[in-house]
Amino acid sequence: MKATPSSTLIIQPYGGTIVAPTAKVYFLNDTATDVALAILDGCTAAQAAERIASTYQISASEAETDVETFLQHSDVAPLLRSASEHNWDVFGSDENTSIVEADICLTNRCNLECTYCYAESRKTGNGDLTPDQWVTAVRTLVRLGMRKATVAGGEPTLSRALFPVLGALSDKRVATQLFTNGLLVKDEIAERLADIPLNFVQVSLDSTNEEHHNRYRGPSHALALRAINLLVRFGVPVVIGANIFPDTLDEIARLAQLADSIGAKLRCNPIEARGRATSFDTRETVVNEFLASAVARGVEEASERFSNVFAEQDVRRTLETSERVCPFAKGCIAVNASAEIRPCSQADTFFQSIAPWVVTEHPKPATAEHFKTGHRGEQWG
Repeated sequence: MKATPSSTLIIQPYGGTIVAPTAKVYFLNDTATDVALAILDGCTAAQAAERIASTYQISASEAETDVETFLQHSDVAPLLRSASEHNWDVFGSDENTSIVEADICLTNRCNLECTYCYAESRKTGNGDLTPDQWVTAVRTLVRLGMRKATVAGGEPTLSRALFPVLGALSDKRVATQLFTNGLLVKDEIAERLADIPLNFVQVSLDSTNEEHHNRYRGPSHALALRAINLLVRFGVPVVIGANIFPDTLDEIARLAQLADSIGAKLRCNPIEARGRATSFDTRETVVNEFLASAVARGVEEASERFSNVFAEQDVRRTLETSERVCPFAKGCIAVNASAEIRPCSQADTFFQSIAPWVVTEHPKPATAEHFKTGHRGEQWG
């Protein structure tokens, strides 16, 4: 039986976070958080404005404007208006940061060795954690607030922990998405994935052209296509994940046509200078803002013909100031193959001095103090 979709409001020191059933994450400032709490308490817009005016010692007109602006948000407002029609989880405090979402790397191993792999995965690697260890880690993360998870690797289908972890996430009603290269996806795996309420499974396919796809990924084009079609046939929501190079910009429209024809979504990302891609000749790959802009234009042009094909690129929305804040400060973290919590999947590159906190060694943490700051190693417990 599939879990009942729910929305979550997490109270945080910086304000709050709404996690929607669609796995979209909305960061709220203090005022927006208080408006949301008022609406969930059954207040009308006018009553919510009275609360805001009293709390922040502002005029009634200012408070009414704040409430009206928030409730006009095209995505959040319907969730709050229908609060009585589906489940809402509300928790957290303004003293400790809760984990909101996690990128979970089940294994460092992969059956491909893509030349641009940001994770630098290889066919051999260190021993994986047991399924029981991973389930313990997932339950700990949920206790700390996690409501969204991306399960990846390496290649997650190589891990014996894949389905125990997906099952544990489903049991806790965590919005989950799975990233795979698709090579091992056959009928049995597709059927099992269809029984889990995943937001989507993303399968890597960089081009409709086999030569272009295999150039950087190795011989995998046919198997990736097989996986995509198989998952769609079993009713699994599928996103085609395409990494775009300067010489494959024309593929955006072709991939959109493919996705449209088989009932999948498409996400196109410009290749980035991360992991093994840092060794690329930049004159060849043009890994810079030009490529990002070119991909955005290609997506926009293809959207005119295939309007419902493209998956949303950025699932984190900020309903506050334009100030950019590291997602880690808002409770977004990465968990590596040893169940070590990191600020992000690139922490080993950008934050080499940070000491990890191993989830499996702390099954019952008293607080979420470990996640309050991330720039000093001793804060990790």
